[in-house]
Amino acid sequence: MNYDNIVIVDPGMLTTFGHHHTYNRTFGDFFKAGGLQPFFLFNKAMPPEISDEFHPAAATLDCTFYSHPNQNYADRQVFITEAVKFSLSLEKALSRQTAPVIPITKYTLLFAHTFDPLHMAGCALWHKNQSPDKRPFLAMNAMLGIEKDGDGAKLFAPLCYLAKKEPKIRLFGATRSLSATLAQLCGKPCPMLPTPLPDNLPTAKDIRSASNMTVNAANTHSLPRPLFGVMGDARPGKNLHLLPAACALYLQRGNGSILVQLTPTDIKAVGVVEALYDLQVKYPERMSLNIHKQNSTDFYAEMAKLDAMLMPYDPMAYHASRASGPAIEAASLGVPLIALAGGFLEDELKPLDNGSFFMPQADAGALAKVMLLFDKEYPERTGKAQAAAVDYRKVHCLDNIWRLLNFNDNLS
Repeated sequence: MNYDNIVIVDPGMLTTFGHHHTYNRTFGDFFKAGGLQPFFLFNKAMPPEISDEFHPAAATLDCTFYSHPNQNYADRQVFITEAVKFSLSLEKALSRQTAPVIPITKYTLLFAHTFDPLHMAGCALWHKNQSPDKRPFLAMNAMLGIEKDGDGAKLFAPLCYLAKKEPKIRLFGATRSLSATLAQLCGKPCPMLPTPLPDNLPTAKDIRSASNMTVNAANTHSLPRPLFGVMGDARPGKNLHLLPAACALYLQRGNGSILVQLTPTDIKAVGVVEALYDLQVKYPERMSLNIHKQNSTDFYAEMAKLDAMLMPYDPMAYHASRASGPAIEAASLGVPLIALAGGFLEDELKPLDNGSFFMPQADAGALAKVMLLFDKEYPERTGKAQAAAVDYRKVHCLDNIWRLLNFNDNLS
């Protein structure tokens, strides 16, 4: 690896599970394996157990809020104020002389991920203020994207101007759509940085042929196939309200079973969970409902045994510039999706021809009909998904991602 050291910057690191935790853990282990000691800069509001796990981690990033894709930046003054505040917070974190001291040289790589325009602008402002002889490399991966019908692209314009003039800044997008937008604004390539997958990620074939399934995953062993799954955080934009009616219709008419593994991060999902629990009581042999945090090993083991993932996400929420980790993980595990047309899921997975089905509209009855279709077609569809996963995993492997991040060969 051609850097002195790596500093991973993530103001959204606030929990010990989910996307941020997995992303930081995966990259941290990868850099250590390559002989680089990663340093971590996280939100000052993070729980203390994170600093114990991610060592050395400095919980010093002062973010008054962690922005989400639908954050309203209409007030330009608020945007500028928060960007400057984040820049000063970054300066304070990197110049501090108390442990852990983070050495910054011109061969340091600051890797900032899951960033929105506000935090990216703050990073670029900090970078611009560094002396040329100590100015490090800065890679920023935009994940929280630009709505199709919004003016979010305008908020990236100042940042892209700085990146265009500064060869030691490289912008990345988490999706093809977002990368194309950034490149157009930047006037130079802004590659897509694929979501990383752990090196030990199993495959559907591995899981189904294994005799030593984990205890938490064993509850799916006796469920009849096809096995449909709903997995991940219960958050807005996922159209979870469609599930109780769709699952009820399918369980009345279909032959397969349903596994629901949700982390209820949205209070509005409580009603959905209660309705799904009622279905589990009515169909105990065909419905399995788990509402709790789960370690990644068991999570992937359960996902890999699915014949299809139910992901009727709203394409306006998960638009073409906003990636979905569970969708990428499912495709990498060889599991097809049942999803809505439009947005990231179709844009990412339809070219794979991996057996996924994309519905034209959000409707519980239509979702149940597609599930019934999978009763007949799931062997063929899961076979296509497992075949497509071989090349898809190569795109998301850490060696490929590092090739994109390692852009200092011709710079000094």
